[in-house]
Amino acid sequence: MAAPVVSGPSYGQVFVDDKGTAKMAQLVSGLDLNAMANAISDGKKKIAAPLGDEIKVNVDQKIPEINTLSTKTKSLQQAIEKLTNYLGLDSTVTNVFNEKFANAQQIDGSVTVTVGRNAVVNEAPMTLSVVRLASFDTVKSDANHYFPSGTTGLGLSGALALNGQTVNVTNDMGLTDVMNAINAVGPAAGVNASVVMVSANQYRLVITGTDLAHGIDMTGTDPALQGAQGLFLPTVNTDPTTLTAQMNFNGDLVTRNTNSITDLVNGVTFALVKPSVNSQNTVATIDYNKDLALGAINDL
Repeated sequence: MAAPVVSGPSYGQVFVDDKGTAKMAQLVSGLDLNAMANAISDGKKKIAAPLGDEIKVNVDQKIPEINTLSTKTKSLQQAIEKLTNYLGLDSTVTNVFNEKFANAQQIDGSVTVTVGRNAVVNEAPMTLSVVRLASFDTVKSDANHYFPSGTTGLGLSGALALNGQTVNVTNDMGLTDVMNAINAVGPAAGVNASVVMVSANQYRLVITGTDLAHGIDMTGTDPALQGAQGLFLPTVNTDPTTLTAQMNFNGDLVTRNTNSITDLVNGVTFALVKPSVNSQNTVATIDYNKDLALGAINDL
């Protein structure tokens, strides 16, 4: 072993090995300078990773975290937006604290009540019952008289008037021909025709209006096409008032040409489904949809 070259109580000893490498030992400070020198030397010899690779690894680790944060931020934003009007901020989104609903009691399925945002809450209860629904006018040949075929010529001729439109019937036309002629002017006349086979060798012409609560006006029809000697169509027009919808509302009889009544109470739509059973009343009140608002708060 090599002998110390220099020694001293404060600086330790320096040794030189057989290869001429100097080493220090027994430092008063306790620092291992040999290990420090070796670490520095090894660090310089190590091949550094490319900067681009280091950046890519770092970015790959951060992207999922950023995406997660973005998703949570978006969810929070959506939840807050539902409450923005309530918080006094200007927003075009639906304010759940202004959403309302109809609380209906004793309902028999005859009417559904839909409430909009501009409806007034805490008004007096609404009592209603459906008398009848608005319907389409129907004109059909007499149920006691049928035709043996839909294609055999009827031997009838004349003008058939339907809401101001004229269908010219000739002797060689069968029920199907008459039906097709009616449907040719159907859009303008507001009608639709069909031939119904009631049973074997029994056919019937049916003309139906396409507009609710609008009667089929046959004024001007050649008498030869009506009554027992013609197509067995009625000779008197349907009274249009019998085709309207009627509903008792808070003691008043309300009449409309539609089964969806939107102009009776502000912000409320009454959809008539069927006549009320035994004139049973439906009692409805309007209130805020607290469940919807609570759900929006819980989303936070």
